[in-house]
Amino acid sequence: MVVTLVILIALVSIAALIATWMIGKKYEEQEQERLRENNATFRDELERSWEYEKTALNRNIPNLTFIYIAFFAIVILAGIILYFT
Repeated sequence: MVVTLVILIALVSIAALIATWMIGKKYEEQEQERLRENNATFRDELERSWEYEKTALNRNIPNLTFIYIAFFAIVILAGIILYFT
């Protein structure tokens, strides 16, 4: 039982890391495609950077919050199960 829960926690940890990486990669690919279509200049890149700094929290935080809340809930549940077995 303990080994199964430890393996489950490890798998969920890996899944959370992969999901985080995929969200970042998806956003970056969308931005690069948009820049290629618009023939972006240095100034466009700078404006994009400032815009990203302003809006990144609104876009990424909800997704990442969900991922890590689910991760911690599973870890806490596994800890409770381990404690009572």
